[in-house]
Amino acid sequence: MKDSESKKQDKGEEEDRKSKVEDRTLKVKDSESKKQDREEEVDRKSKVEDRTLKVVDRTRKAVDTTLKVEDSERRKQDREEEVDRKSKVEDRTRKAVDTTLKVEDSERRKQDREEEVDRKSKVEDRMLKVEDSLNIAVETTRKVKVTPSRMLGTLLLVRGADSL
Repeated sequence: MKDSESKKQDKGEEEDRKSKVEDRTLKVKDSESKKQDREEEVDRKSKVEDRTLKVVDRTRKAVDTTLKVEDSERRKQDREEEVDRKSKVEDRTRKAVDTTLKVEDSERRKQDREEEVDRKSKVEDRMLKVEDSLNIAVETTRKVKVTPSRMLGTLLLVRGADSL
């Protein structure tokens, strides 16, 4: 009976060992499963991080592009404002030149009128001298008996007065 008890005991010990081996195997498998789960979690986190970095890069590029477009638009607007300022300056310059030309024309017309008055005055003076000479000639002709040679002298005298 001892043998049978010993066999039973050996059998019980063997079952205990098997049970312990199974427990250890399950623990190892469980540990390996947890390890694999952690590695998968790390991989998922790494992929999420990579995607996040890609999104951040795309966002940064979009911001850079937006800033470039805004700078370009600002420079374009600055150029347009500069063109407007130049156009206004040109308009003012043109108006100033026009005003200057009008003033010069007015002064020239005024000077021309003054010269015309001077010419008329000179002509009037000459006409008065001629008239005086003719009056003298007529009076002389009345006082003196007119001969053809005296008539010629009177005419020469009158013509000479005209050239004054």
